[in-house]
Amino acid sequence: MNQGIQDTLNNPVIRNSGCYFLCLLRWAELESNREFNEANINWIFNQCRKDGAINSECLVLVPHAILNTALQEDKYSSIQWPFPTVVAEDTRAIEFLRKPNYTHFRLRDGNVTWDPLNPERLSAASYNVESYRIIV
Repeated sequence: MNQGIQDTLNNPVIRNSGCYFLCLLRWAELESNREFNEANINWIFNQCRKDGAINSECLVLVPHAILNTALQEDKYSSIQWPFPTVVAEDTRAIEFLRKPNYTHFRLRDGNVTWDPLNPERLSAASYNVESYRIIV
């Protein structure tokens, strides 16, 4: 998936609220060396809704289950808690970003950041990383 894919998707729920979900799918892409198309994304979304890993508004409830569904293997078992506010540079983690009245998620893979929204958008500059989601 390319950065900015979220704005191009036909599913309005994922398009409007799917940044965390899409970050988990990008994580799975990097790990499996596969690329998901829109049909794959929708299938994973619908399967995860049936399994209770995500709700109908795209709120991630069980992130490791979404990652396992995307990978099609039972590799991950939990999320690190409490959410760390600092991680090592070489850590793969999902960044939780905040600015007044808004939150967003991006995937950090070592020193490379992947944004499900267009990283060049004007509103991207004012976010601050508040914590990280590390799936174990």
